[in-house]
Amino acid sequence: VDWTCNLDVHIKHCKPEYSFHGLYGNANEMDEVRTSMGYNFRYAKHYIENGVSKRTLLKVFGIRFDIIVKSLARKFDIIPTLTAIGSGVGIFGVATVVCDLVLLYLLPKREFYKNMKFKYTDTEVQNPDSEAGSMETER
Repeated sequence: VDWTCNLDVHIKHCKPEYSFHGLYGNANEMDEVRTSMGYNFRYAKHYIENGVSKRTLLKVFGIRFDIIVKSLARKFDIIPTLTAIGSGVGIFGVATVVCDLVLLYLLPKREFYKNMKFKYTDTEVQNPDSEAGSMETER
């Protein structure tokens, strides 16, 4: 029985598929080659009767049913999706910090990376009496 369901759609679309197989050997074999037809096996029953060890050999045959059920169910859920997206964004944030730490503090060319990452400017102070937007350089 194969039972594959998409639970995002109506349950009436979730129907099992049945398949049947005979496990009795190859039907193309000739009767002289084939030892026996169908499902059968032998087993011995051991017992002691009047102090004498005996066994009874039984050959049993019949129909054997092996019922194998395989199933898969799926349903989309927004919460795990958003959690996975948030985790990915968080990992990118952590990766940026780790790369900055390695480049700025551990590598031999750290001064080059510091000059490329940060721009140093003159310190400027705005005079309270001046016009808005005009700056004066502090000396």
